[in-house]
Order: sequence, then structure tokens, then C-alpha cells
Amino acid sequence: MDQIQYLFLLSPPRCGSTAIIKILNTSPYTMLLHPKGEGLRLVESSWQDAKWWNQKKKVDWEEVKKIWKQKVQKVNQLVETVSLVLEKSPPNIVRADEISNAFPTAKFIVSNRNPYANCASIFYRGYKSSHNIDRKSVFQRLAEDWVVRSQYQIKNIENLNIITLFSYEDFCSHTSQIMNKIADELEEIKYCNLSAQIKVKDYPVSSFQNMNDAQISKLEESDIKVITSVLERHKEVVEYFGYTLIQ
Repeated sequence: MDQIQYLFLLSPPRCGSTAIIKILNTSPYTMLLHPKGEGLRLVESSWQDAKWWNQKKKVDWEEVKKIWKQKVQKVNQLVETVSLVLEKSPPNIVRADEISNAFPTAKFIVSNRNPYANCASIFYRGYKSSHNIDRKSVFQRLAEDWVVRSQYQIKNIENLNIITLFSYEDFCSHTSQIMNKIADELEEIKYCNLSAQIKVKDYPVSSFQNMNDAQISKLEESDIKVITSVLERHKEVVEYFGYTLIQ
């Protein structure tokens, strides 16, 4: 147990983190604390994203480490090869500095996703079936959320000793290069199967693929205008991650 290492994937929600963490977990030496890769869900039975997104929420990290250690012990009793724990709870991005203090030997990787694809993914997962919604207000808030979460990511990049920063799009196009960079610091990743067929949400089992075009194509012209109007006020954040506005 003293040899267990943690790798935290810092990623906002609906940014491909589930697919990425499942690829990372194809190594025989890695494990997930929770089927979704979100170990915070083990901390208390009433876990909810909204509560954990509050940066002022006090987290008992000793309790977190205790619960996670118990989970690792159970898995190692069965597998005996695990030496790297993968964790990607999205709210981790708002308290990564606390995590770094609680897990001083932990490693971090940081990712983000095209804001238009991210807004579309969240909308069609959580709002499409709702009746009488104000699309303009919803997309304005989703775009603002992308900006705020991206600002947290910039802070994490500048304050943490991260292994690498990449986008969802980069991971789709340059999977082996990014995985090799991670493997340079964490040998367990050398044994991942990059061609593995994975199951993400309700999508068919398939290899890792870029879903951005499919997501953005669902947006109405008015949705894009709303998202762009928000992003225009934060061009420095958009440009930091290499994205461009859709006019």
C-alpha cells in the first residue's frame, strides 16, 4: 500500500474525461475508485455535484484518504498488481491545491474541451427533454460555466507541477503521444491498450473518437450566437486553450 500512487485527471464535466480515464485504466496496474472514475462519490451516500462544486465546502481529506485506501486494499486483495489509482471527479478542479497538499506525491494531468461542444453536450444531456426552457438563458449560463471552469484550470496549470496539459481534441488526434508523455513519469501507463473498445455513457462500445462535430451540429444558430457573446468577453481564456470563436 505504501507504493500506491495517485494520478488526478483535472477535467470539467462533459469534456471526455470518462473516455480518457477508461483508456488510462486499460493498464493491468491501474484502478478506478468508482465505476465512473469519480472517487468523491464514495465519500458519502448523499454525494451531489452541486455541493462539491462550492469551493468553500470543507473537505476532510484524512477521511477521504481513509475511504479511498480501504477501496484500494479491497481491489489489491483480488488483483495484487495495482500501483496507480486514477481519479477524475470533475469538482476536483476547484480544490486541486488542497488535493496537492493532501496527496503530496500525486501526479496531475489537465484537460479541457471546445466550449461549443461542451455546451452542446451538457445541454442535450441535461436540458433537451425539459419543457418550456429558455434556451438563451441556459446557453448563456453554460458558456459562463465553461469560462469559470477554464479559469480554474488555468490556475491549476500555473500552480501545480502537472505532467501535461491537453485538450479533448488533442487526445483524440494524438492519443499515443499524450499517453507516452504520461508514461514517461508513470510507468504503469506504458501498458495501456490504446486500441481498446470502451463503453461511455449510452454510446455503443467503440474505440476513442472525437464527438465534437456531432455535438456542435446539434446547436441552433441562435445557440452559437449566445455562446459566442459570452466568450467574446473572455477571449484571453478562449485563446489560452487554443480555441477560436464561431461567428
